[in-house]
Amino acid sequence: MSPFCTPSLSRRFPCRDTLTLSVSSLPSSRQRPTARSSMTKTPAPFMPKPSLASPTSCMTLRPSVPTRPAGRRNLAGGEWGKNKQLYKAVQSANWDDVVLDDKFKDGLRRDTKTFFESKEAYVSLNITWKRGILLLGPPGNGKTESIKALLHETKGAAPLYVKSFTTCRGPEEGVQAIFEHARAHKPCILILEDLDAMLVPEVRSLFLNELDGLADNEGILTIATTNHPERIDDAILNRPSRFDVKYEFTLPDIGLRKAFAVKWLGKVNALAANTGIIFENPEDVASAVSDKTEGWSYAFLKELFVSFLLRLAHDKSLRQTGMDVSSEPVESVLLKQVDQLAAQITKGETPEEAKGSG
Repeated sequence: MSPFCTPSLSRRFPCRDTLTLSVSSLPSSRQRPTARSSMTKTPAPFMPKPSLASPTSCMTLRPSVPTRPAGRRNLAGGEWGKNKQLYKAVQSANWDDVVLDDKFKDGLRRDTKTFFESKEAYVSLNITWKRGILLLGPPGNGKTESIKALLHETKGAAPLYVKSFTTCRGPEEGVQAIFEHARAHKPCILILEDLDAMLVPEVRSLFLNELDGLADNEGILTIATTNHPERIDDAILNRPSRFDVKYEFTLPDIGLRKAFAVKWLGKVNALAANTGIIFENPEDVASAVSDKTEGWSYAFLKELFVSFLLRLAHDKSLRQTGMDVSSEPVESVLLKQVDQLAAQITKGETPEEAKGSG
């Protein structure tokens, strides 16, 4: 039985539930298994079978406190709980909303799809059916959105989403448990988000051993992301047998910035019935935006249009109260938003970093 699957969780979640893995704060007392329940006979192992349909739920690992008597090893290093927010994000993800170079996007999708379709090819060459893909580059340029789109379209493979190796027993046990869980649910996609932040010195050697598959890692596609590849050891970053494919997510060029702006202007025009606002020449406006946003990430560009929509909502509420609102052309309002946002941010940061949240 997986060390993270308590009897209550084995009964609570059906076998078709999709597992998604991250570590968060300690659960409340209502979530902690009692000593009595941990001593009872456990049911059959909780082994969800991959479904050909889309995932029905996502689950998150939380650290749990030991519940067995002193001197006996508690097998529950954490407990699984459904992650509705992540599930909704994956279900709503769509490659049409991810603005990247077409060849770049197609390559990433192809490498993921062909892995799960090529088991026989690996076997015929007498090599282990496993692969590692590393997504690297500055934050806010599409790594996370691409992963969500990949998870949404990949059928027959359980997604495991990891944001931290830390459990109540420490990161070493977290690393082991994560890979044990991945092996138990193969074929699967093991997502390691912000790998550079997770690889603290005490887990480096253990992580290498688990990734190399001294145990059987057959059927595991590991996709890791990093905003700071320079912080990752060369033994991990440049060893082909660990991450044999790398995709670099760079800041969007002027063409991609324009494409992103066109998509968002289309969303704004689709709300015209509610806002009374429409861009008559979205292509021209998108060109103007792309010219003024050199060095901006996709996250900054999104922030621009979200703040613009908030401005529209504010103006609408003022009109409803009978107050006068400027009749300035909507194109001018948007371009002023560009200037205001540019004054608040530093190129290359994410909106969160610009606000001081790291």
